[in-house]
Amino acid sequence: MPDLEAWIEPLTVLTLLVLANGAPILARLLAGGREGHPVDGGRLAPDGRPWLGPSKTWRGIGSALLLTPVAAWVLGQSALAGLLIGAGAMAGDLLASFLKRRRGIPASGMALGLDQIPESLLPLLLVEPLYRADPGHGDPVPGRRAGTVTHPLRPAHPQAALVTTSRPAGQPCPGPRGISPGRGGAPPPRAGS
Repeated sequence: MPDLEAWIEPLTVLTLLVLANGAPILARLLAGGREGHPVDGGRLAPDGRPWLGPSKTWRGIGSALLLTPVAAWVLGQSALAGLLIGAGAMAGDLLASFLKRRRGIPASGMALGLDQIPESLLPLLLVEPLYRADPGHGDPVPGRRAGTVTHPLRPAHPQAALVTTSRPAGQPCPGPRGISPGRGGAPPPRAGS
């Protein structure tokens, strides 16, 4: 039987990416198709083209920043993860629009790769530190016992059980070159000294 647990986090992040990028479209539909206020204010760059174009609006950015944290919470993730995914998707979308305008591609024009990569890669880069835990060298999250690993995207809960690393309970995490954080970081004594 396939390990479904291994697929849950990537599917959740993908769902949040889709929601972040779809939120501006949903907001426009809910607004009755009325145009929002463009992020670039309708101003032109020195090359005579719009900075971003009329389809990049404050309403769209706001909708993504509001929807993704709520959706993340509903999906059992932290609101911070949702906010980072939403912010990264919108930053990537703005970057892609800026680059497309510089290349002369009109607003809402398609550019394979440029339309997908920034608005998917930036959110993943922003949320990646929340996924990463380094149980071999202590825990990078302040306030948590060294060597304990909790689910990095789920909201902290006081009664949540901690999942420990595979070393025996009470044993300090060995650091680089055998330095043990449990002994104040001092290296082990050398033989004959």
